[in-house]
Amino acid sequence: MAPYAEPKPMEWYYSPPLKLGVETDSGAACEQTLEVTVPLAVERKLRLDLRMSENELEPIFSGAAWAGTVFWRAAIQLCEQQLLRSPNGWHGKHVIELGCGIGVPGMIAALLGARVVLTEQPTLVDLLERNIAANFAADDGLLPPSAAVLSWEHQSEAAKVLPPGRAAFDVILCADCVFEPLYGTSWKPLSATIDALSDARTVVLLAVERRPSAAAPDGVGLFLDALAGYGFDAALVGGDHPVRLYRIQRRA
Repeated sequence: MAPYAEPKPMEWYYSPPLKLGVETDSGAACEQTLEVTVPLAVERKLRLDLRMSENELEPIFSGAAWAGTVFWRAAIQLCEQQLLRSPNGWHGKHVIELGCGIGVPGMIAALLGARVVLTEQPTLVDLLERNIAANFAADDGLLPPSAAVLSWEHQSEAAKVLPPGRAAFDVILCADCVFEPLYGTSWKPLSATIDALSDARTVVLLAVERRPSAAAPDGVGLFLDALAGYGFDAALVGGDHPVRLYRIQRRA
């Protein structure tokens, strides 16, 4: 495994303009639009519309789905410190992002040449599809990500999102999908889903923001223990406090 290196700087702006960085009190920002400047050989900008219809918003605010409309700092660091740290290693890779929210890590993987599936719950997939269409033109030489519904509760559905003729993905991306006070113990089916989408060659890149307290554990340790029970080893590879970045693979 390559030694940890400082990431390239990226720019993340919400509209009205707001510089988003680790100094932000909440670690997140939520506005109408988001512009992401991606420092590639040819600079690209992702312009994401976060506005949703009344019918789309109603189920979001009845539970935890609203979190999928926010760009969290764990996702930022996953992009900066993992994807863009080795931009030449993504071309042709089959990549899935679980619980992708607005899907920035997966979209950046697609900009780097990966074949990407962005997965979320049904209330967010329409928004994903609109932003994919707005940012990936048919003539830009890149394969746009696809968007799909994937329920972690039903591992049998994993087969529906696997690449044709393949039993696993090359890379699984997962950013800030574990936080018991908000998501409950959804880390249990998440760990089973990761198992269902993996083989011995799959690399899982996990970004989590640690928010533990004596009254409300964040569940990250239990999640990593669950993955260990499925035969995975996790190596801490980066992250600026309180974010932690892990590279996870099946043990040999």
